[in-house]
Amino acid sequence: MPQMADAPLWNGTANDTFVALAPASGDRGPARWRFEDTTVPPNCRPTMECSSRWNGKRDARHVDVKLVVPYVITNTSGLKEVIANILFTGTFVIPTSIPDTNVDKARQWISSALATGSLVSLSAKAGYAPT
Repeated sequence: MPQMADAPLWNGTANDTFVALAPASGDRGPARWRFEDTTVPPNCRPTMECSSRWNGKRDARHVDVKLVVPYVITNTSGLKEVIANILFTGTFVIPTSIPDTNVDKARQWISSALATGSLVSLSAKAGYAPT
């Protein structure tokens, strides 16, 4: 299992480092990261969580990912305020009987599907699936 560390995430031109806040405390307990943008208060900063658990039959692991990217404005009082969030949630379901080579191929396809310029990424930007 991976050890907790800071998580560099590509922003389109460079990596933004999401700082490790807390490791997972076991099944269903999320590992947590935050992008430490010091221009806004901590409650207005992007966050990421990752948790894992068994499925009901205990023959597959679920890995749940959540990324929250706040839209922050300066309100009329001069304070930073979150007025909306971009939310991504996703679940990997990996049967334990599948060889690592097959899991690796699936992980690469999933990464590519979400990469900048992919149809999934362009659909997220537009708010519509390809037609």
